[in-house]
Amino acid sequence: MSLEGDDAPRVSVTSIDGSELEKCTVKFQCGLLRETETFIGEDVHLLCLETLHDYACDMLHFKYPDHPYGDLYTKLILFKHDNDTNKLTLLAVDDEITDGMIIEVILRADSKQEYSDTICPHLLRVHTYKTPSFCDHCGVVMFGLLKQGIKCEGCDKNFHKK
Repeated sequence: MSLEGDDAPRVSVTSIDGSELEKCTVKFQCGLLRETETFIGEDVHLLCLETLHDYACDMLHFKYPDHPYGDLYTKLILFKHDNDTNKLTLLAVDDEITDGMIIEVILRADSKQEYSDTICPHLLRVHTYKTPSFCDHCGVVMFGLLKQGIKCEGCDKNFHKK
């Protein structure tokens, strides 16, 4: 972590023995998931891209233990929010990690899901029903003469197109 002069925000807390400890709070976001982690004392000086990446992986493994993506370490990309321009910029190795920093955790687009035997994705095809059929998601009847909905070829469930 490189804190340059008085421009970089420094926050400190007082320990039990009365000494000042440096503190850095980092906010992680991944979709709707929001986590805040506070690093205190020696942990602040150990903050780097690798530490933040490890924390993001651990956070996702804890919140979503049954995710179908296998090892997340190679599949995550960290971006920092730039409040001045309201843009995401790729978090680089030499970037300054500051108190209050917001980090967006993104799953690489080329990440393939690794399905186990217990998880089976739907294989949906447009279907024309010959008798009145109900949506297995919302329970409402599907109207129309042709192509009223979609049907999963794996589990035979019926759904509206939308």
